[in-house]
Amino acid sequence: MSKTQVNIPIEVIINLLRSLDVRAREQIFEEVFIECDTTPLSGEEEQALTIAEDEYKRGETISWNPG
Repeated sequence: MSKTQVNIPIEVIINLLRSLDVRAREQIFEEVFIECDTTPLSGEEEQALTIAEDEYKRGETISWNPG
């Protein structure tokens, strides 16, 4: 697959994103920045997840409102 290079000023991209409705911006964000990782968890990751779940069950988490 060949790659095409396009030079676009960042201001044009920003203005385009600002002109879109919220759902369109969310879709772009999801496609560009969110990656799915389906590989099995490592032992270290499983341990960290168990610790985090235990902390959550004990109410030792900090609530955060991203909006």
